[in-house]
Amino acid sequence: MLRRDPNHIGAMHFYIHAVEASTPAEGIFMPVENHSRRVNYKANAVLCARIAAAKGDTQRAIELLRDAVANQDQLLYDEPADWYYPVRESLGGLLLRNGDPVYR
Repeated sequence: MLRRDPNHIGAMHFYIHAVEASTPAEGIFMPVENHSRRVNYKANAVLCARIAAAKGDTQRAIELLRDAVANQDQLLYDEPADWYYPVRESLGGLLLRNGDPVYR
């Protein structure tokens, strides 16, 4: 959908409802679980980065993915993982496509 219409308002629809449905009560989680708001924050950053990249705003996409990587580094280890793939790989791919050095 983003390739056809990068400005489509429905791209954020799922995220908005996920945040609205998440519970603010942090006391109900066991100590090893990540709070849904933290995972949703990362989902928002990844989604916005993909939208920015589809629009051609690569620098904004890189900023958002770096923020998502920092957020993912703060998640507690759990099996199965609360987030299904390492965002660092998406950031590395975008940096490579942009011609930036990935490994130093």
